[in-house]
Amino acid sequence: MLAGIPFVKFAKEKIEVDDDANKLVSYSVIEGDILSYYTSFRPTLQVLSKGDGAVVKWSVEYEKLNEEVPDPELIQAMATQTFKELDAYLLKN
Repeated sequence: MLAGIPFVKFAKEKIEVDDDANKLVSYSVIEGDILSYYTSFRPTLQVLSKGDGAVVKWSVEYEKLNEEVPDPELIQAMATQTFKELDAYLLKN
């Protein structure tokens, strides 16, 4: 829990942009726990070439339900951790 916001257990998402040429996908959350705190929540993921590999750029556009809702730092931290674990797995296998 971060500043009164519990862990998000469910989110239904709708793909808004699927751009294969730019290796980019953007989606919006249309149902779930997170909409109790944010009126809109739209992450974007892009894979960018870097040397012999790639890096993932993750960003999110959001609108808070009210000013008391904190920025989604916990969600950002969870996304970062997930990408690090995926990277380690891919390098190992």
